Amino acid sequence: MILPAFLSLKPSLLQMIEKIPESKNIMNAIHLQMKMKGDNLERGNIMAILKAARDNADKLEAEEKEQLKIESKACESDLTIFQNMIVENQKWQFTIGRHSASNTRQLNTLKTFIERTNQERSDYTDLTNIVKSSWTQWTSFQNATIADFRKVRGILDNAREQLHSLSNSSNASFLQVSENSQYFTNLNEIRVNFENTNVELQGFRPVITKLLELMSRSSAVNQEEVRKKLIGLFHKIAAEIENMENEVEANKARQDSIFNAILESYKENLLRVDKILERLNKEQAEVSKRQTDLTAASSDSLVITKLSSDIFTSRKKQCYEYFEGITRLGVEATRTRNVVAQISEILEERFGNLKSYFIQRSTSFLQK
Repeated sequence: MILPAFLSLKPSLLQMIEKIPESKNIMNAIHLQMKMKGDNLERGNIMAILKAARDNADKLEAEEKEQLKIESKACESDLTIFQNMIVENQKWQFTIGRHSASNTRQLNTLKTFIERTNQERSDYTDLTNIVKSSWTQWTSFQNATIADFRKVRGILDNAREQLHSLSNSSNASFLQVSENSQYFTNLNEIRVNFENTNVELQGFRPVITKLLELMSRSSAVNQEEVRKKLIGLFHKIAAEIENMENEVEANKARQDSIFNAILESYKENLLRVDKILERLNKEQAEVSKRQTDLTAASSDSLVITKLSSDIFTSRKKQCYEYFEGITRLGVEATRTRNVVAQISEILEERFGNLKSYFIQRSTSFLQK
């Protein structure tokens, strides 16, 4: 509504109205109508223009308000849906992240188990090699011991044979044994061979040494009774050594059984460890593949969440811009109605002056 101070219809009032963007079409329409009608221009002609302008403004505003209702519902629905999509995607992203973290922990646990199992396998392999080496060395030692026992028994048998040869050499009860005889040559060889043995004889070694020394005394071996006792002693010692040999053989059999049992136990453990490793490696491959899938899914979920957020932001901006546009149209419609009202008031009170303004306006346009 125009202020009373403007009702004097000063030319500046219409000029001020012309400055309103919404008045341009109306003023041009009035101007055109005046040129067409000239002196025949009547109030009704201008009122028709003003009415049409007001009706158009009202119709446009009504249409935009109706469209605003529809668009408001669409925006509300879309923004709710898009907001829910963001929340759902964030839930999926969180869930995938949780599964990925759990899968990573499982993968690390499997790696630790595999490392420990491989270490256990290595330990059993090392122990197997140690047992095999020990068994080989122990068997070698026992075989050498058995061989030395047999060698000593052979030496004792030889010594007995030498004594038997003295007894069988003559029927005389008294024998003279020369130091250069074959007997002493054979005896020296026996003594050297015995000294070259290293086997432990459980106290018999010094006894055998003393007996061999006694055999080297002519005064002793010349006596049949001494020779018989020496032969008997050598026989008993040889029997004891044979018992020792048998004990070593028995121990060797028992120890072979123990070594075999240990190796079989290690073999079973190695088979068990290999089965565990096979299962762990298979599980690790599956978990690693799942980790790859989860990593890709996590990356995709990040992209989808961002995309959902971008869609929500874009739609929200679009709604705001639409609402702002509707608001501007409403303001424009209000301004158009104000312009119509102002011109209507001028038209009612100063129709002649209004015509003069537009005549001057035409002149001004022509001068331009």
